[in-house]
Amino acid sequence: MAGTTKIILEAIKKSSTSKSIGILDIFLTDYHTSYKLARQKLLNPGTESVFDKIEDIADRVKKEKVFYNTVARLQKQGLVKKKEVAGKNLWKLTEIGNKKLASLKNKPKKLPDDYYKKEAGDKLTLVIFDIPEEERIQRRWLRKKLVYLNFSLLQKSVWMGKNKLPIEFIEDLKKIGIFKYLHIFHVVDDGTLNNG
Repeated sequence: MAGTTKIILEAIKKSSTSKSIGILDIFLTDYHTSYKLARQKLLNPGTESVFDKIEDIADRVKKEKVFYNTVARLQKQGLVKKKEVAGKNLWKLTEIGNKKLASLKNKPKKLPDDYYKKEAGDKLTLVIFDIPEEERIQRRWLRKKLVYLNFSLLQKSVWMGKNKLPIEFIEDLKKIGIFKYLHIFHVVDDGTLNNG
């Protein structure tokens, strides 16, 4: 849903600063008005606006209902607001909406699919993290990579292993924006962990 949110926030941002017909003028009106605006836009292809996003959004959200629900959710979350100007509904991003859009734009398009070189270490390494729910895709990626690197779950969000964490793995954690949620410890004395 983050992809849909990003597209809609971008469309709202662009249409609120554009003097030409925006995508929201078309989608967020009754059937006859939206048909008239869409036809008008098609007959005047020289006027650039976010109209070219319609196909992209239509592919992403599939149904108009999902689009309306998404806009309603964004409004409820305080990301967008509706203002009536000269009898028309004008949608704008709030300050929070602008921040959300910026964070969505900064997220990597694709998570790294590297298979890192496994190298045994001489110390036990603990990886502890508390990654927010909105970063759950990155959290899933992290767990998958820790399993690949032969780390095992000690308890929720606490992983341990004897392999070294490759520098490429650390760099990827930084790239996808979750390194700040991790704590990595090297255990000097194994204590009771080996007494099983």
